[in-house]
Amino acid sequence: MYPDWAKKHLHKRKEIVCHDGSYYLYKLCRKKPTQRKEFLGHISPEGLIRNGKNITQARAAATKALLTSFLTIVFSIVVIVSIFGASYITYAQISF
Repeated sequence: MYPDWAKKHLHKRKEIVCHDGSYYLYKLCRKKPTQRKEFLGHISPEGLIRNGKNITQARAAATKALLTSFLTIVFSIVVIVSIFGASYITYAQISF
């Protein structure tokens, strides 16, 4: 019915619509008296594309930015400890 790369986006209250060989993902919204659909994006073998952006790539970029920030903080702490010693970290914890 659908290719495997499209099926992985099919969850509860989601619907895949095939139109001219392209696959689109919709969220089913139950509102009385009719049932409405909310467009979520275009499904391609690379992932879900929403507003021209590949969601998989966007999540990877956000994860990379978060990891970079975390490593920067850890590196800063290591530098502070190597310069001032462990007592500075204890003083910094008390002052906050």
